[in-house]
Amino acid sequence: MMGKIFGKHGASYNPDRSYTRHELKKFLKQFKLNEALRLIGMLSLTLLHQHFNNQPKRIEYYGEFLLIDDERYFKVGNVPINISILAYLAMVLIESAKDSNSTIFELADLRQAANMYFGLGDPFYENNDAQESLIRLGSSQFEYDLDWLNFLSRTLCIYRDIWPTVAQCQTIDIERELRDLSGLSFEEIAFLSFCFSVGVCTKNTPIVDDTRVRIFHKTNLDKFINWLSCDYEQFRKTSNEEKVQYKNGELDIYEKYRFNPLQKFPIIKSDKNNGSVVPSTYLLYKRITQGLYHELADKFKVPNDPTNPFRSAFGFAFEEYIGILLRNSNPNFTVIKSPEYGHKKKGQQKTVDWIVIEGDKAVLIEVKQSGLFLKAKTTGEREAVKASLKKTIADGVKQIITFEENVKSGKFSELKQFQNLKFFERIVVTYDPIFTTAILNKEIEAILKKEEVSIPTFFYWHVMSVEQFEHIVGNINLSLYSFLRAKRISAEHKFQDFREYISYTNTPINNEYLANLWFNLFSSESLRQDLEFLTGRALPNFPLSA
Repeated sequence: MMGKIFGKHGASYNPDRSYTRHELKKFLKQFKLNEALRLIGMLSLTLLHQHFNNQPKRIEYYGEFLLIDDERYFKVGNVPINISILAYLAMVLIESAKDSNSTIFELADLRQAANMYFGLGDPFYENNDAQESLIRLGSSQFEYDLDWLNFLSRTLCIYRDIWPTVAQCQTIDIERELRDLSGLSFEEIAFLSFCFSVGVCTKNTPIVDDTRVRIFHKTNLDKFINWLSCDYEQFRKTSNEEKVQYKNGELDIYEKYRFNPLQKFPIIKSDKNNGSVVPSTYLLYKRITQGLYHELADKFKVPNDPTNPFRSAFGFAFEEYIGILLRNSNPNFTVIKSPEYGHKKKGQQKTVDWIVIEGDKAVLIEVKQSGLFLKAKTTGEREAVKASLKKTIADGVKQIITFEENVKSGKFSELKQFQNLKFFERIVVTYDPIFTTAILNKEIEAILKKEEVSIPTFFYWHVMSVEQFEHIVGNINLSLYSFLRAKRISAEHKFQDFREYISYTNTPINNEYLANLWFNLFSSESLRQDLEFLTGRALPNFPLSA
């Protein structure tokens, strides 16, 4: 069945019995690998695009038929399967099976594999810790339900439009860095990822080497595939390296939540000239957007040095991105970049990143790159969660507390412009996806109290990921302060994440600014010419719809 947790959709099912990861690997070991991956890739792609087309889709596979009529999951028999479960099964297939096998992975086998997935061990059965379980669900299921169009438009805006305009980013030539990684421009990456996954360059489509083709020619495709792909051997090596971090016995209980190398290598090269396959289009899109951030951060990482030039520069670019979203939202907003204040020799006072003023009301916004680090996301362990939050969101909350107190104190001349403000709402926005923020707020409060930070009476802060922020400010008629206050004072909805709250309030989530970025990108005349040449027909409805 599909249930709701804090208003979120999650797949749950009672399997026929408990299973070990070894039993699942043994079951999947028998199948013809590349064909199994193609079935999973086809199902994943259909589910991903079902969000934009509510018509049921009928998939035929070796004479069997499957109807997908829900945007989040489908059923094989009585077993629910979503994109995250498909990605996990693809990972275990690559770790276990071979192309040389003759047994075809049929839909009945997919049903059994998913049944075994739900029968795998879980730490919840050992400790009954609901908080840890919800955090793990965030990385294993909820992260596969984000808006990939926002991924693309956001990445384009930050790297192409904002980066060259921010002084603190000029130490890194981001266009050159992207080409060093991939050999391609970001526009080419976007076009190739979008069209590669939907069939322009699949096993059955020849790779062209024609001067009339500008984007999808062989040289670009080779660069794209080489950058984002690996063969089975490299995939298995990467998987084994990731497993080293787990202590004895931990893999048995964290199996469903461990890192999936498809997030690093979303394109898999099959053996024996069977071509390439994309088991999860969603992870391909995520890799060329959010994944760029992690790849560039790793490139600039220096051993035993906590500083990272890329992360530092990205922080300024991301901060400006939030400002652009605000300035392109409600025209009644007064959007102010928080001023520096305090004694220059004795040290500047902590400030926030953005202030949105509506009469005598204000929304204070602090921007952070991270919310939870990888170990905290995948295990949900309380100590790992606390260690992450202390360095990320809790630090942002402290900045808001200090700034608000300094505004009210009247000590600083730079802050006199805010003296008439009487009511405040407060937000910490993270670049990384973050979920179940009501639970995290309790941990943050405990961290602040342990650090002897004085939390004012009735002081409350909202935490949201950038995607949720994009949806909220995309409604140009929305009073941001009133929207946040209504959620805060609601006994029923205070603890929901914002995506679910937006759905409950029927607030329009289309962000016109981001939609226009996407539309303009895919209006490229070179893209039209390539697609018309490759398909052999005119495209009257160009540019491509999502």
